Amino acid sequence: MSSPLVKWEGYLVVAVTGIKQNPGRPHMWSTSAKAYKNKPAVDANEVAFKVSFEIPAAVFQRPQFEARISVPADSVVPLVVNMEVRDNVEDLLRDRTGFNVKLLPVDPLK
Repeated sequence: MSSPLVKWEGYLVVAVTGIKQNPGRPHMWSTSAKAYKNKPAVDANEVAFKVSFEIPAAVFQRPQFEARISVPADSVVPLVVNMEVRDNVEDLLRDRTGFNVKLLPVDPLK
């Protein structure tokens, strides 16, 4: 499938300074360009070119990084909370909240 096109039509104004003062010395010229949607007025050292672009949208897309991570089920180690840690968490929750909390083990595969 081809990429959709980004279309633009307008004017490219190219300016060359120093060309009238030094017509035979291109190394002394200075060039610049600007793009306009509507036809602009131009100075004596400028030329407006009507241009249209059709550029594939893919040109403007940044690289997309993609990662796939797969963890085999047999490499997962079940979490085991020892009784002392469980008691400490229950005590801390009771002290902070005033609620009597009982932590129960849960089988993660159910």
